[in-house]
Amino acid sequence: MTKEKTSVTTSIGDEKFKKNITISADDFGESFEKNSKIIELIKKGKINRVAVMAERNLSEQEISILKQSGIKIDLHLETFKYLKVESPDGAFRRGKNFILDYYFRRKFTASEVEKMWNEQIQHFEKLFGQKPDGLNSHEHIHLFPYFFQIACLLAEKHKITYIRLGKNGCPFVNKIVRHVLYLFYFRNKNILHNFKNIHSSKYLLSLDWILNKNNPEKFIKPGTEIVCHPKKEKEYAFLENISI
Repeated sequence: MTKEKTSVTTSIGDEKFKKNITISADDFGESFEKNSKIIELIKKGKINRVAVMAERNLSEQEISILKQSGIKIDLHLETFKYLKVESPDGAFRRGKNFILDYYFRRKFTASEVEKMWNEQIQHFEKLFGQKPDGLNSHEHIHLFPYFFQIACLLAEKHKITYIRLGKNGCPFVNKIVRHVLYLFYFRNKNILHNFKNIHSSKYLLSLDWILNKNNPEKFIKPGTEIVCHPKKEKEYAFLENISI
C-alpha cells in the first residue's frame, strides 16, 4: 500500500489465514453514492459479506449485482428514528438516547421490536427473492442482549443461519465501543448457545478501531468478521489493498 493513500499496512499473513477472514461492508442502502463504493470493492474481490438496509436506497440493478456476486447478503436491521444513518448527533448521543428510552422511558417492547424486524426480513425477501444470509444491525443495536434474543428468535423462525456476534468475543482494542460490546458478549454467547442452527464468526472487529494503530493487522485473528464502512476514505483505501 502506498503512503499517499494510508499509513497502515495490509499484510495479514499466509493464504490459510486470509481465507478465514470475513470482510463485511455495512450500510448498503444508505445512499446510491455510497452503494457504489461497496460495489467497486465487491467487483475487486475485496469484500465477502454485505449488510443491506432493506428499506433504504436500493435499485434493481444494485440488487442484481449483489445477487450475482456470490457474496453473502445480510440484512442490516434498523431500530427507531435516532439510529438512522443521517442523524447528525453522533454515536455517543444516540447511545445516550437509547439508554434513556430503554431504561427510563420504557419504550422498546419486545413485541414492537420483533414486529419491526420481522417486517424488515419480509421486505428483504420480497426485494431479493431469498432470505438474508445473516442478520446484523446499524450501530450494533442487535448486540444489546434484550434485542439479541429477539434477533436469534427471528433468525430461527426464518431459518437464517448466521448472526453477527463473534463466538470468542472481540480482540482487545482500547475503544469504548469495543468494551461495551464485550460486556454484552458474555450474555449473548449464552443466548446463542441455545440456538443450535445459528452460527457466527469466531471474533468480531470493527475496522475503524484499528486503522490508527501501529501494525493494525496484529489485531486480526483467524476467523474474524471485520466490519467496515467503505464510505470512509481511509477504510476504502485499506480495503482496496487488502487480500482475502
